[in-house]
Amino acid sequence: MKIWTLQAIGQLSEEDITFCPTTESNSIANLVAHISGEVHSRIETILYNIPDTRDRDKEFTRGLEMSKEQAMSKVNTAFDILIQYLEHLKSIFIQDRSFCRDMKLSGTLTEQSFRK
Repeated sequence: MKIWTLQAIGQLSEEDITFCPTTESNSIANLVAHISGEVHSRIETILYNIPDTRDRDKEFTRGLEMSKEQAMSKVNTAFDILIQYLEHLKSIFIQDRSFCRDMKLSGTLTEQSFRK
């Protein structure tokens, strides 16, 4: 998925990155900024205690400026953070059901009923 995303962005022009088809739409720059911000908020801030520097409102600013190189760098960094986190997850088994040991992102393990 990382490679496909980078290849897709690589095929775009600088103008394509900031193009917004309608007033209700977001540009690729907006989407890249938002995905990067989400990865930062959900993984770095919550799990690694890195201070939150995210400006969520700015992610959706009309006319957000971002070069193709910046977009590729943000996507690359976000995927690297996500992949690094996922590589450290471990599964545990409770009553023959597999769960992820670290469920901080969704909290699903804390409210599970284990009755058969």
